[in-house]
Amino acid sequence: MFERIARGWSLTKASFKVLSLDKEMVALPLLAGVLQIIAVVALGLGAWGLGLFSGADGGGLGLAGYLAIFAIYVVVYAIVIFFNAAVIEMATIRFNGGDPVLKDGLRKSWSRIGRILQWAVVAATVGIIFRILRDQAKDNILARILVSFLEFGWNVAVFFVVPVLVFQDVGPFDAIKGSMGLMKRSWGESLTGVATTGIIFFFLGLLGLVPFFLGVLAMGASVVLGVAFIAVAVVYWIVLSAVNSAVDGILVAGLYKWANEGTLPQAFSDQGIRAENLAW
Repeated sequence: MFERIARGWSLTKASFKVLSLDKEMVALPLLAGVLQIIAVVALGLGAWGLGLFSGADGGGLGLAGYLAIFAIYVVVYAIVIFFNAAVIEMATIRFNGGDPVLKDGLRKSWSRIGRILQWAVVAATVGIIFRILRDQAKDNILARILVSFLEFGWNVAVFFVVPVLVFQDVGPFDAIKGSMGLMKRSWGESLTGVATTGIIFFFLGLLGLVPFFLGVLAMGASVVLGVAFIAVAVVYWIVLSAVNSAVDGILVAGLYKWANEGTLPQAFSDQGIRAENLAW
């Protein structure tokens, strides 16, 4: 267990190292975030204006509401997957000894746009099912735990779906099958790597509370100063979220390369990770 945690930390450091070589990768999740906000606001306001979020009995979501949310899910998932695929392509080029640019990642994603849209529909379908299950289980703690467990299992199963879609050019169900096969070989490193990354970014995120609370305290003396401090915190969290997404994409790309090809990226080897220690 402790060995896997240590390897997770090494994998996270290796992913940070790759990002330091290709800092422009951060622009991809930043752009994805902007497009997601635009899509959610535009589609959400449109659906609200049409009254789709009002149930037939005047309370809760009706069929039209769930269909509207499904449409939003499809668009949001497509945006996330598209730019995540671009990060993975850039990381893979770096792992193979190249020097990637943003155009390389975007070109690869665009070449798989059909597959990406197919997967977005499947992911949105599963997402809306979990949304419905959570709504139905909101008053039952055991049911909520079960839904959370199922959702976690789904996320584990599809961990490698995006690189499989990008590099193997297969449909969504073959991608799920391929992802599950790869996950069986690298589940320990995948989970501990992501968990370690999550813990690191959680504590880094806490640093943003310093300018945020300074801004709240400064409001009494100067609104301008208070807003400035809060703006610093918000910008910090946005950039940190983008860095987190980029690091996660690099980690997935590296683990996919090892699980699929049996070849450990040099960036991982430089952190003392050995291929023979990763095998299940």
